[in-house]
Order: sequence, then C-alpha cells, then structure tokens
Amino acid sequence: MVSVETVLAKLGGDLPEYATIDLKQSVIQVKKEVEVNTTAHVYVTLRDSAGFPCSVEQNLSVKIVPFASGTDATPLAAEVTPLSSSRYLARFTPTLHTRGRRKLIVEVNGERINDDFIAILVQCPPQHLRDHEMETIDNIVHRGCLKSVGNHVFCLTRSERKEPQAMYIDGGTVTTPYTLKLLLHGRPQIWSPDEIAIGNNSLYVSDPHNSKVHRFNLSDGTYIASTGSKGSKEGQFDRPNGLCFAQDNYLYVCDSENHRIQVFDQDLSFCRTFGELGTERSCFLWPSNVASSSEGGRVLLYVSELYNHRVQCVTSTGDHIRFIEGSGTRERQLSRPNILHIHISHLYVSDDRGVVVFNLSGEFVTRFATELCKVGIYPIEGLTVSSDGFVYVYHSPQNRIYLY
Repeated sequence: MVSVETVLAKLGGDLPEYATIDLKQSVIQVKKEVEVNTTAHVYVTLRDSAGFPCSVEQNLSVKIVPFASGTDATPLAAEVTPLSSSRYLARFTPTLHTRGRRKLIVEVNGERINDDFIAILVQCPPQHLRDHEMETIDNIVHRGCLKSVGNHVFCLTRSERKEPQAMYIDGGTVTTPYTLKLLLHGRPQIWSPDEIAIGNNSLYVSDPHNSKVHRFNLSDGTYIASTGSKGSKEGQFDRPNGLCFAQDNYLYVCDSENHRIQVFDQDLSFCRTFGELGTERSCFLWPSNVASSSEGGRVLLYVSELYNHRVQCVTSTGDHIRFIEGSGTRERQLSRPNILHIHISHLYVSDDRGVVVFNLSGEFVTRFATELCKVGIYPIEGLTVSSDGFVYVYHSPQNRIYLY
C-alpha cells in the first residue's frame, strides 16, 4: 500500500488558489514499488495558509501519469473518497500499461497544483499457470508459440515427439480444441513448428525442419496448404522462423539463414522478397521474428535480428525506417532479440535478459521478466499480449506460461 500525505496550502480570494508545495518533501511514508492489479492508496489532506485543516468545495483528483511523453498517452485516474471535510482517500489500481516509472500528481478543477510530483515505480510480479492446468496436454509443453486472438490467447505447443497441440488460454482456463495433423507423402509427418501467425481465419505455421510454411484452418485445425523447400531461390527457405500476417493481408516470413524476408499472399503464393546479409540499413543478420503495425496508411514491419542484436523497422518493401537499440548491457539494449509482439502502441521484444518494451518510435519504456533468464539459452520462446493487457510469456526451461 502507498501511504502519502500531500499538504496543499489554500490562499484567500474568491476562487481558491493553491500555493506551490514540494510534494516530495510532504511525503510521510511511501512505498516506492506498486504492483500491477494491486490497489494502492494515497491520503490527501487540505490545509489553509496557516497550516490548519480546511474544507474546500472543489473537484480534487489524483492521477498517475508517465514520466516521458509518448510512453502512455492516457493517465490513470484514482478514485477519490472524502474521509472528512479536509481529508481524502485516493485509490488506484495500476495496469500493465502503467508499469514502470510514474508520476503521482494532484489536481483541483483539472489544474495541477504545481509542477512537482511523487515518483512511483509500478511493477508486476509473474504468475505462472498452475501445473494441473497443463495436464490437458499430458504435462508436456515443449516450446509454446503464443498469439492473442480476441479475448483469449492461442498457444501451439512445439514438441519433437508429439503432433502440435493447439490450446486456447483465457486467464487460468485452458482448453485444447484440436491437434494439427500434417501428412507428407501420404504418411504422418512428425514436425516441430517454430512460430505462428493468425489471419484470414487461418493459422500459418513455420516449419524450419522441413523448410516450409503451412496453412491450417484456425477453427478446427484442418490442413489447407504448404509452401517452400530447402534452398535460396524465391519461395525457398533456409530455416523459416518468425512470421506475421500484416494489415495489408500479406504474410511476411523470416527466412533466417538466407537473411531476408519473404512475402506471400494469404493463399501462400510467393509475391516478393527483400533484404540481404549485412549490418547496414535494410540488411539483416539472421532475422528471427517480425511484427507489423500501420502508420499513415502504410504497413511498417519490425524485424528482430538475432546476431545484429537489434530490431529494425522497415516498410513492406524493405525500405529502412529506423533501428531500435543495439547490443549492450544497459537496460534498454538488446542481446539476441527474438520474439516480437505489438500491442496498441508498444513493441514487446524478448531477448536473453527478459522482455523489453519500447513505443513504436523506439523510445524505451521498461524491461521485465529478467528473473526468467538466469538459466538456459533462449529461455523465452513464446510472447504475446492479450486484449485485456496481460503479457503471456512461455518459459522453456520450466515448460511454463507466465502471466504479467
């Protein structure tokens, strides 16, 4: 619980004005760290210029706003309840998108008391799905691909010993609608899907072992088509990995060891390719994942480059827009970035040290899930954000899905 005593000085006049007070010096007790989805409390006392408690018939509000512009355009308003004629209790429950460093400010009639603030750090501890909830897939969840679909999350397990199992996750509820069955040469093919994309009521699955991309019906898992073979020609792959179905109804596939992006229509017909090996603009070094957004009527792609230790933003034809960070050990820097997900105006990136959040202009917001990356190589192999703002992270060393 956050306990803050904010002292406001009321001056004379027909319309009350408030003196500038250093809010940080008025803090009696404050816990700097607040947890997501946990209600925090702020106590506000009004005092007159002589220091005595006073009442005021004004609209007092308490808000939690971001430190930097562009990280979150919408402030979080607290619920203010009068406790007496001069004392108020403000309650607020931080959400996923108020995570990180925040300012707590006080307003009267929509105007801030002053330019000062109280600093609060909003954090979110992980909660993993309980072990018995994984029993629906025989207690084996080997490398889970995750994608948000409406109000729930679609998960495709990736096992070299079993056929891929589809799951729908809604909070702590797990259902298993179907198993994907793929026939090659008239026989069941044991395969290990690497990533998934969802669009046009279809499930697209990258299959690096067979150098293919497959398409299934999302509703029942019925196989529809496949494309690709081993090679470097147009439409061929050398380890297809991340893929996304973009706003322009095209499928973008990371052809990782050919260091390029290949583009297909929704029926898996080849359209074009762009990119080549390198460190310059519009070049890639092992592109591992891709996510899309729209800006000004055009589609923008965000491509994670595993060994360039960066995310590159390009147009749908491969023209460079911007780089997002590079290698290093600072909180905002990336180390072998892998899975990407865009939720509203934020880009989520998994790397060797957890999950990093940027806005779509490349400004750093926060880093979390670092506690999952103390053991194992590529410990985070699934990442998505549901429509209600929860982050789902698949942790491969423990075969668990964590919620943030």
